[in-house]
Amino acid sequence: GVENYFCKIIGADKVPPKPDPSILFEIFDACGFDRKKDTAYMVGDNPKDIEVAKNAGIEAIYSTWGFKSDFSYSVTANAPKDILKIVL
Repeated sequence: GVENYFCKIIGADKVPPKPDPSILFEIFDACGFDRKKDTAYMVGDNPKDIEVAKNAGIEAIYSTWGFKSDFSYSVTANAPKDILKIVL
């Protein structure tokens, strides 16, 4: 029943692998996102997620509570509530 909460759900096996941004573009199109006017953020827990965002031309937020690595990034969220502080 989660499909009611999302405008698009895509399995990773249906698109080229990260760091290719195709999956983001497909989501943008399905949700009516205008890449020239709207702002988007990708929240990711590993370096490939940050690269996907960069390749799509959007902002990235590194979440430290997911996959653990020695990666650091200039925009970091240590808890989900930190995302709101960054985007608002």
